[in-house]
Amino acid sequence: MTDKERKRRRMELEKRMRERRGGRYATESSSNGLLIFRTYVTVILAGAFILVSAFHTDTSEEVCRRLKETISYQIPVEEMATAKEKFVEFWEDRNISLPAFKEKEEQSQPQVKVYKPDLEESP
Repeated sequence: MTDKERKRRRMELEKRMRERRGGRYATESSSNGLLIFRTYVTVILAGAFILVSAFHTDTSEEVCRRLKETISYQIPVEEMATAKEKFVEFWEDRNISLPAFKEKEEQSQPQVKVYKPDLEESP
């Protein structure tokens, strides 16, 4: 093996390593870019709603009313319970454990601490 072949192979290996590293960093930066984009959109929408609420017109009052209704909307407890059951069944069918949805034994049987008076003389 000559020096030229060694250099060529080394350069090829370095090129492959750079390509691999570039692929890893590209996925990490895309998720970071998505977070920045979501934050940007949230800030723009919040600013638009604050600006709209500053002017007291029929349209701005309607927009603010709808926004308040959307924020204050509460899902009934029964609907949440059925959604939770469907979610748990879906994941249990796929044999994925969900420790957050399992009831803890400690919660079902609370431990009672018994305090006894100190019968010895205390300093």
